[in-house]
Amino acid sequence: MPRLSKRPDLAFDDAMAVHVLRAAGALYRDLQLAFDKHPTCMSGVLDGTLHPGSWDAALERLATGEPWHPLVDELVRRRGSDRVISTTRDARPSKRSFQKQLKRLRKHAIPFVRRSGPPRSSGSTPGCRHSTVDCTQPAGQRAENNQQS
Repeated sequence: MPRLSKRPDLAFDDAMAVHVLRAAGALYRDLQLAFDKHPTCMSGVLDGTLHPGSWDAALERLATGEPWHPLVDELVRRRGSDRVISTTRDARPSKRSFQKQLKRLRKHAIPFVRRSGPPRSSGSTPGCRHSTVDCTQPAGQRAENNQQS
């Protein structure tokens, strides 16, 4: 029995189109249907690991106004080339990966603190947790009153 051939790899021009369409708001499912590829292939393109330089080439082609894919051409006609170029420029792969790393670092750096209950108040000022200090007086007067006593 002959072995079934796998799908051909994503072309460089298609990778450029993936960058533009994803920056315009296309979902992974839409990209999967348009290019007949698995979403992990799309994420490889968007991260810059598969077809490096495709994002830069897409910006150059958009700037020259040269259509290379029917979906990109339709998008440029609907939204205008300036808007498509600006949204694609904001979706730089190196910027996205940096933001992901930063988000991961922040997530692990902030400890989870559980509060045992509502803050206790002394009755003089709502939300005050001091039991021996009158929080209705300014800080300077409190320090003077504590020294006099």
